[in-house]
Amino acid sequence: MIAHPAHYKPWRPVVTTGFGLLFMIIAVIYYWAAYRPKVGPVGAGPNDTEIWSGFLYMMIAGGLFFTLGLVGWAVVKGRESKNNSAAEGQ
Repeated sequence: MIAHPAHYKPWRPVVTTGFGLLFMIIAVIYYWAAYRPKVGPVGAGPNDTEIWSGFLYMMIAGGLFFTLGLVGWAVVKGRESKNNSAAEGQ
């Protein structure tokens, strides 16, 4: 996809940036909800390894989607400016 910028659709960067932000927001909510006090036995507390692995996975995935969306924005804007300058030169 990155190797073929002509195949970028104008809506793809919006979707990937939105997914990236959504993943990061969900990761923060997941982390916040995991450490909220709950009712139950004392030994059934939160599993730190599971919480941190889920949080980091979602943050990394969200960051990658967000970065891919920003690269897509740059490609689409560059292609639009190239098309506009070609149209003005004719």
